[in-house]
Amino acid sequence: MPGANAPLDRPARATLHAYDVNGRPFTLDSTGYFARCLIHETQHLGGTVYVDHLSPGVRAQTLAQSADRRPSVLDHRAGRENQLAALRSTG
Repeated sequence: MPGANAPLDRPARATLHAYDVNGRPFTLDSTGYFARCLIHETQHLGGTVYVDHLSPGVRAQTLAQSADRRPSVLDHRAGRENQLAALRSTG
């Protein structure tokens, strides 16, 4: 949700079971921030975003915050895209 944030408890540990590019299974144990990232990104694969885990009241506040901040977030992203395009065109 661009520009929005809300506290969300996540487990401190995560175990990922996956397959490498050759189809061989592997397991990755993680802790701390990396575990949070794995959980967050894996939930995206299932169609879940973090606001889906919030209480209805907190979700409403967070979505309103996102709507309020969206123009400045999108302007910032557009500025970054323009900077990158300028860098690419110079070589």
